[in-house]
Amino acid sequence: MLCASHTLQHTGEHLVLPIVEEFLTPWLQLVSHSHTPRLMWKNMMGCGMKGFSKTRWWSRWEVMKDLAVNFGELHAFVNKLIEDNVGGATTQALHAVLSTKEDQLQLELALAMDMEVLCTTTYKMEGDGLEILLIHDALEDLRLRGRMLGTEAAHLPNASAILRAKARITIGMATMEYYEAPHHTWFEGKILALGHNSWTIGYPDGSTLVVNTEREIRAAVDVRALPEWQPLLAQVNGAFTYLEARLTDNCAATYGCKEQHRITGLLRAFNPAFAHGKVDALWVQRLASLPCFGCIPHVDALLLQEMPSYLNACQGVQVDVADPQAFATQVLSWWASNHTRFPTWAEAARIAMCLTPNSASCERVFSLLACMFGSLRS
Repeated sequence: MLCASHTLQHTGEHLVLPIVEEFLTPWLQLVSHSHTPRLMWKNMMGCGMKGFSKTRWWSRWEVMKDLAVNFGELHAFVNKLIEDNVGGATTQALHAVLSTKEDQLQLELALAMDMEVLCTTTYKMEGDGLEILLIHDALEDLRLRGRMLGTEAAHLPNASAILRAKARITIGMATMEYYEAPHHTWFEGKILALGHNSWTIGYPDGSTLVVNTEREIRAAVDVRALPEWQPLLAQVNGAFTYLEARLTDNCAATYGCKEQHRITGLLRAFNPAFAHGKVDALWVQRLASLPCFGCIPHVDALLLQEMPSYLNACQGVQVDVADPQAFATQVLSWWASNHTRFPTWAEAARIAMCLTPNSASCERVFSLLACMFGSLRS
């Protein structure tokens, strides 16, 4: 199987954040070659800088997050570097970006934060538990996010907040507000008039609403109608387009994951919390046809024969899919208690649970061995 974590890592590489990259290049050069900036950062921020690894794209994202969280202090930090004559031309490069492209940098860092789900899914799926039963739904959640991206401002909450804060409020600007009971719906409108500390919003039915605080009117701005919205979407759409291409084999044959994705979808049948109400005879026939179960004699007939008993036992089972470790513990405990009731399903489950959708765990072993023995020792 191709490594799902690597696939997601490459997905992140397709985010287009040119100003962030322009800032990150001298930033990483500065902190990689001198202890002084790291110590100054810790003294100013109260915590150390995030580490960076050239082999992990998501460590780069973690540096972006560090910069985003502490964005308000970046000017002071860079000015302190200049004052203490630390970094030379590298520090001047940072200062140049902050001085001329601060707004774009802040917006792109916010956009990177809105893509945190790619990072968290990568980490969630790189363990050595039962991620094989979780990976299909995790990838489907990302695909759905990609398809829905941009239809609601809430899909990019941090970037939307920046756009609202910096937008110039004008007559004709579109608004979108959600009203609770008794309406429970969204209301689209437009700003009709600007007064002294007041703004009038008009609605299609002819009604109006006077807003008396700038905070409230900015919260009502429909960022999807702002000219910056579509370019922002274009900066992140490439990541989801790449993932979709991998999962549909619309890519080089070596990197196609369509069949692997189909297989992991079928293997969800061994998650007792998933199986009831979803697994049927056709599902079992497709499951039994997988090559990994070819070692079980008459596997298709036996799985079908035991299916009613298995699905009945699965009824009402609940597991924690948000925590892979807890999920593995709960699923394994369930199978340990029930394996004698449907032995063919139990044997197939043992095979399925030996499969892994990532190579991260074994790569960690190789990295540990390299640290212990070095590259020149056999």
